[in-house]
Amino acid sequence: MKTRGQIPFDAFPASAQQQLQMIDINGDGALDSNEILAGVAALKSERAKSRLYSNFLIILSILSLLTLGAVFGLTYAVVEITKESEVHPGGVMTVKGTNEPVRVASTEFEVKDGILTSRTSINTSCT
Repeated sequence: MKTRGQIPFDAFPASAQQQLQMIDINGDGALDSNEILAGVAALKSERAKSRLYSNFLIILSILSLLTLGAVFGLTYAVVEITKESEVHPGGVMTVKGTNEPVRVASTEFEVKDGILTSRTSINTSCT
């Protein structure tokens, strides 16, 4: 039944009628102005979501590239640092080009008030 202000589905090609049923809110087989406006509003909403997801994807891509660059930079720095030392057959690590052993901080002792003392946490666990 055709009423004023409605467009029946029969006025559209058969291929479009199935898609138009998605925006036919009251299911009467015709589109009125409210249903068309609701369809346009849904389309606008989906386009806004699409833009939001696109921006989100761009930001994530940039962050991924920055993270990849940071990992590459740290790896390069570690490689450069390890070039400055070498391990001799006896297991002694020396500064490259010299016989001076690489110096590291001791975890067994600490300096308190200018006095070298043993760390208590290590002593209690080694008894």
